[in-house]
Amino acid sequence: MEVYKNSMKLNFILPFFAPMPGGGVKIMYEYANRMSLMGHDVVVYHNQSTPHFYYPKLRPLWLRKVISFIKYNNHPKPNWFTFDDKVKFKFIDTISNNSIRDADATITTWWSLVEPLKNLTVSKGKKVNLIQGYEIWDGNEDLVHKSYNYENVTNVVISDFLYNKVKEYNFISEPILTTLAIDTNVFNVTNNIENRNPLSICMLYGENDNVKGTIYGLKAFEKLKTAFPELEVELFGVEKRPDRIPSWIKYNYNSKKLNSIYNRNAIFLAPSITEGWALPPTEAMACGCVVVSTNIPGHRHVNNYMDAITIIPEDVDDIVEKITVLLNDNNLRIKLAKKSKEFVAQYCWESVLDKFINVVTS
Repeated sequence: MEVYKNSMKLNFILPFFAPMPGGGVKIMYEYANRMSLMGHDVVVYHNQSTPHFYYPKLRPLWLRKVISFIKYNNHPKPNWFTFDDKVKFKFIDTISNNSIRDADATITTWWSLVEPLKNLTVSKGKKVNLIQGYEIWDGNEDLVHKSYNYENVTNVVISDFLYNKVKEYNFISEPILTTLAIDTNVFNVTNNIENRNPLSICMLYGENDNVKGTIYGLKAFEKLKTAFPELEVELFGVEKRPDRIPSWIKYNYNSKKLNSIYNRNAIFLAPSITEGWALPPTEAMACGCVVVSTNIPGHRHVNNYMDAITIIPEDVDDIVEKITVLLNDNNLRIKLAKKSKEFVAQYCWESVLDKFINVVTS
């Protein structure tokens, strides 16, 4: 990776510490790590008292601080992500001028961190709000829209869908549109597309059906298993195996080998109801899976190639119908898998980082 000539001090602030993988957190880690590899001075902060964030009553801030000291020795470096040795990590109680160092830029993600971000002094550098989703799930719609409207904060969005949403509710300036990327050194084909079991499907498991649409995938799998008794389904997620997953479905808890899961399977199902810019289907395409995904704006980057297979959100029968076509036509499956792999190669980190550097230096 090219080293940037003029080193910058960059602060990345996350709304919580993530001991297990998560898409939005992973992207912040990717940015932080790759900027460090380019020669920048990077500190990653994990906030322990995020406004409007649900904390169990039996786990107040003082107890969370004790846990962070005993369990993590106040060093919030997750073991599921490989960091450059120069990246520094800190727990903080809240975002303030005392807790955040002076820098050239301070970047947050999550809507409720934007107000404390905008209150920081100019010595903390350019203030950037990386918007990775339309975060209205907890009923704070007006507050989310307000977070788009601070004059001293630059909004960066990761998809056309989010660009249009932020622009609709932002009355000060247009957001900056970028995209996300995947690490093609990690996510690539290691098992020939032609050699895979054509009756194999994988899917990300998520508890929130209103976001990830998991229940519709599970119902579709049951119907498909009846029609194709030899069907094999493999799920992965950060929850321990939920009871609602049928016993015949394989489940990977908190797996660090997603590349292997994708490469073991022929099809990836993405039944989400809403997304900002979905990582798993993008990774699956790079690994040679045919992706069957809902026709939502957050999936546009995986559906935007000729012959892409899309499904109607929350429609089990449509899922069954579209996957059945692939299960019955292995040549079609191979053709689309190769085509989608070529298409997704455009999402490389080099171009994303170039745009990010322009954002923080302009």
